[in-house]
Amino acid sequence: MEVQHNDEELSRLETDIGYTGGRDKAIVRQFRRLMLLLRNVPNESELYKYPSRHFEKLKGNRKHQHSLMLNRKWRLIVEIEKRNSGNCLRIIEIVDYH
Repeated sequence: MEVQHNDEELSRLETDIGYTGGRDKAIVRQFRRLMLLLRNVPNESELYKYPSRHFEKLKGNRKHQHSLMLNRKWRLIVEIEKRNSGNCLRIIEIVDYH
């Protein structure tokens, strides 16, 4: 699936092996693992096959977004953009779930 980052910091977090962005190394490791998964699934419906990631549509003022679990505390927020060539997953942010 095509994936784009909303900001340069998240892009660097995925690609720069020594960069943590001030985050815990365990979160960075989970983020990179999840990014590999996102880049290798053919479409967003495949993400429901990974129940440990808790792919879910959000509600309220985030109803246009989805979340994926990094660990019990942290979630990756994404948006699905419809395109003629197929959907694109835009990586928005890493947020504290609680």
